[in-house]
Amino acid sequence: MEEPSTLLRALRPGDDLVELTALLHAAYAPLAAAGMRSYASHRDVQATAERAGAGECCWYQHPEVATIGQLGVHPG
Repeated sequence: MEEPSTLLRALRPGDDLVELTALLHAAYAPLAAAGMRSYASHRDVQATAERAGAGECCWYQHPEVATIGQLGVHPG
C-alpha cells in the first residue's frame, strides 16, 4: 500500500488567497466563538495577501491533514 504524499512548499503567486482566508476563518472560528478574537478569525483577503507577502509563507499539504501556520523568529 502506497503512503499518501506530503508536500511542503512556498506559497505561489497563483495560490487562492480567498480559499486560504476562508480556511483561516474556519480554523479560528472556535476560538472566536469562545471570545478569543484572533486576527486570523476575521481578517480580509487583502490582509492575508499582505501577511503572506511580508515574509516566507509555506503551504503544507497532506491528503489527511489540513494545516497552516505562521512562525515568527526574532532576528536578534
